[in-house]
Amino acid sequence: MTLIAKGPYLNEFEVADIRPDSPAANADIRKKDILYKINGARVADSQLKDLSQLLRRRDGKKIRFVFLRDGEKIKTSLRLRDII
Repeated sequence: MTLIAKGPYLNEFEVADIRPDSPAANADIRKKDILYKINGARVADSQLKDLSQLLRRRDGKKIRFVFLRDGEKIKTSLRLRDII
């Protein structure tokens, strides 16, 4: 999953790309989804580097997400795994 920072303060994170057959694709995360929460914490006060570090943790780590999609909150989760 590739995120880009948007908004006047670069504190809105949009999904720019999803790798096929990745944990994100299997969790039905889609391009243009807006990341709202990770593991229960709002991401509005986060920086892109912090989110990147969180998504690079050890294989098997479960991460819970809330995304905004078409005005609705979408909850999903995935388990990290090395896809290379």
